[in-house]
Amino acid sequence: PMAIPAGRLLVDTARWALHGSAGAEFRFCLALLPAAEQETVLRFVRDEDRVRALVSRMLQRHCIAAALGAPWDAAILRTKGNKPFFQHDGRYANFNFNVSHEGNFVALAAEPICIVGVDIAAPALARGRAPRTHAELQAAFRDQLTPIEWEHVQSGGSDAERIFRLHWSMKEAVAKARGDGIVFGLHRLDFSFSAVGPASADAIPRFDGKPAPTWRIHSDLIDDHWITVARCQPADVIDAHGQFTATMRKRVFTEEEWAAAADQPWLPFVRTSVRELVPAAHVAGYDAVVGQ
Repeated sequence: PMAIPAGRLLVDTARWALHGSAGAEFRFCLALLPAAEQETVLRFVRDEDRVRALVSRMLQRHCIAAALGAPWDAAILRTKGNKPFFQHDGRYANFNFNVSHEGNFVALAAEPICIVGVDIAAPALARGRAPRTHAELQAAFRDQLTPIEWEHVQSGGSDAERIFRLHWSMKEAVAKARGDGIVFGLHRLDFSFSAVGPASADAIPRFDGKPAPTWRIHSDLIDDHWITVARCQPADVIDAHGQFTATMRKRVFTEEEWAAAADQPWLPFVRTSVRELVPAAHVAGYDAVVGQ
């Protein structure tokens, strides 16, 4: 389903539950991965976590195959902060991707020039929990949001949990674009919103209260899951070992060049099936296993 580098893919793993990680379909898909990735998937204890981890790995491999023509078993590396990346051939200057999985969905976002981070914030029920009130959220996460953010959450009334998840998803997407994860300190980060609607939002981040105008952040509400994509410059990336930044062919931008890249339209996420992620040479085998 993805033939362009700026891809957005979404798999609904709640609808495709692989009949459990003991099922033939799960085992078939797992066997498509390199041995080390199979071990990573199986380290998860719960069925749903194994399924999400497997789909995440399949999405990454489908991405580099569809966008770059890379072999399915090509090496996908990780930064010290655990951000996945691929040592691409440079046909797209800074080709990179990011994945997230929570609740019912696994998402992948890829970009040809901007550095990308993606995060899903699922509703409580999709995570097997009861929704929390503003007071309960503040008790659990008091130090993670700024006072201004808590005011926004409280203003939501019965929608407080949904507004909290919007802020949380944006914070995580920024941290994942940077590549240092929540080590950065989510309490140091809040947002200046340029648009907020019932099912979408656009913003730029503020680090320690200082706006970062080169960043772009967009969130969509899909089946009550906030899915946020963040775009930033290579200079914003934290990469202790330098292997990820070494893949970037374009690191310095004029204002005009950066605006041309960062202000590209936000693409919608395309729902795809696990079958569409299976390499062409293995689709007949997959169909035989699942009885299609």
